[in-house]
Amino acid sequence: MSRADRLEALRSSRLYFQRPDEPGFFVRETEEGPVVPVFTSCAALGLFAGPCGWASTTVADLVELLPEGVRGAEQK
Repeated sequence: MSRADRLEALRSSRLYFQRPDEPGFFVRETEEGPVVPVFTSCAALGLFAGPCGWASTTVADLVELLPEGVRGAEQK
């Protein structure tokens, strides 16, 4: 797979994240700055957060929607 093909596949990948009570993102403060924990499956999100409201979007849309200074960090 070419680099361009890998980037396109990544951009269209679906990520799952915990949905806060108010519209927006559930942001966590870390030593590296504010992040939104994101997951590649609902099951992985459930292991991290337990039962919770959730939302999903593509990587490309997440990059567009994140507030300035906040980054998405995939959790394993």
